[in-house]
Amino acid sequence: MSEDEKQLDQSEQKDDTTVPIGVTAATEEPNRNIDPCKVLIQPINKFWNSKAMSKQLSKWNVSNIKKLTKVPGQATAYLTFETSKQAAQCIATLSQSAPSITCELAAEHSIVKKRVAEDEEGSRTTNSEGQAKRPKVSTCLADQVTPWWNLEYSEQLSRKHQLLTNTLLGLKDHCRKEMKGDWPQWLQSIPRKSPLCEVLHVVPSPVVNGYRNKCEFTIANDSSGKPQVGFLSGSFRDGLVDTQSPDECPNVSNEAKVICKAVTSAIRESPLSCYDKNNHTGFWRLLTVRQNQLREVMVTMQIRDADSSPHQESEINRLKDVLLNLGKEEAVPFTVTSVLLQIHNGVSNAADSDAVPTVLCGPGTLTEQLVGFRFRISPLAFFQVNTPCAELLYQTVVEEARKVQDGEQPSQSVLLDVCCGTGTIGICASKFFDRVIGVEMIAQAVQDARDNAAANSVSNCEFHCGKAEDVLRMSSGLLPSSGKCVAVVDPPRSGLHQNVVRALRSCEAISVIVYVACSPKSIGPNLAGFCRDASKKYHGAAFKPSHAIGVDLFPHTEQCEMILVL
Repeated sequence: MSEDEKQLDQSEQKDDTTVPIGVTAATEEPNRNIDPCKVLIQPINKFWNSKAMSKQLSKWNVSNIKKLTKVPGQATAYLTFETSKQAAQCIATLSQSAPSITCELAAEHSIVKKRVAEDEEGSRTTNSEGQAKRPKVSTCLADQVTPWWNLEYSEQLSRKHQLLTNTLLGLKDHCRKEMKGDWPQWLQSIPRKSPLCEVLHVVPSPVVNGYRNKCEFTIANDSSGKPQVGFLSGSFRDGLVDTQSPDECPNVSNEAKVICKAVTSAIRESPLSCYDKNNHTGFWRLLTVRQNQLREVMVTMQIRDADSSPHQESEINRLKDVLLNLGKEEAVPFTVTSVLLQIHNGVSNAADSDAVPTVLCGPGTLTEQLVGFRFRISPLAFFQVNTPCAELLYQTVVEEARKVQDGEQPSQSVLLDVCCGTGTIGICASKFFDRVIGVEMIAQAVQDARDNAAANSVSNCEFHCGKAEDVLRMSSGLLPSSGKCVAVVDPPRSGLHQNVVRALRSCEAISVIVYVACSPKSIGPNLAGFCRDASKKYHGAAFKPSHAIGVDLFPHTEQCEMILVL
């Protein structure tokens, strides 16, 4: 989300300025508030700060900038000019000096809209009844949750390809900085403006709208003070936050929207209030909706029961009955198969790990099918939120891993699955390898992986619980001494611990690493550890990036999964 920006005076008389090719004038888009003096440019290097951005703009011959706003951590910047003519000149200049950059007139930012609403309110702080008023938050929720919702999908894929290329450019610079001049020969030979390796393509999602199989909805008051189940919207920094319905969010499924609407109506009739983060009071906190491709839905209600009330049990049962009666009358029917209750009395948003949901009715799990295998999903288990695209992700990972076999006999092929979770990647790859060895720190996930393998009659998978570096060091003979072994790593957003990187480098049997990065920009330290020359800390041969593939698990957003082959 970009920084707060001052409202611009749009009453300025329009001058007779020719709009460059590829730029749409505000009058041509009546449904979009275009600011004729503000220019949006993207994708740019995410790692640039405002100073680096300003230096680059000078190289691109862009001048007369009144204000530069580089969005932190994103590949986006806003340039504000005194006149619309200067903004148009900027677009024309960048089309020549930086043809790979998308440059267009920007829509009024949501923060600007919020401040307009505040100005309209003036100094009034009470309503007609003399009660304290909540500040208005006038924002488009879809712009916050799915900021690319108004782009053609082909354009989204093109931008993500460029974003990944820019990320690999930044990662190259990060590796050089980490290695402090002691660069491998192949890294020295990469031109300054070239990325670490090529992004071959971005795999599109088979489903673009309503793809999320899991959504966590806040239960809180909206701008009018009424209970609402949905997403938080507004500015946390300014304290202007309310909860809005997810109806306009294209990534949320119809099933989840129906459930949100029904639960909102039920809670508005409840004598129990929503949780208030400011004074830590209230009962209803969170609603988690998970579903599979068979349209079976599992709903978890999160509550705070620190304040005893005689209505708690009856209200929970009433809401459970509301949920169980949903879906039958919909155009595309669905069934709520499980309802669970989670108690969280803490202050933070995230519940403690020991706050295990209690099953009120139903099996308390879902079963999903991926690449011909069935997987059990428990309430707190991780599972990719876009199931159809997750199949393509795992198929692509397996295809890249299989290339390493290079004619090896099946008895010699081994897949090491690090951070294996519930075993999805390893089980999906099991038919192509003689052995699959999974390593995971979370004991419950390891048990789920073993259960999933047994449920699918997969006998060549073994799963070990513990730190990867400890499992590899203590399990003598775990990996073959000959033949080829490929390691697949699918770590959390923070990446691998450097001890795991060192342990993988020390395994002589590992010839290739397939790195699945859900946050590509955060893998810099891991990449430097894999690629630097051997030293006292890093034993074994160094790896070299071969190529990358993007997988679009999150349409309408700038997020993109990246598979990096080393």
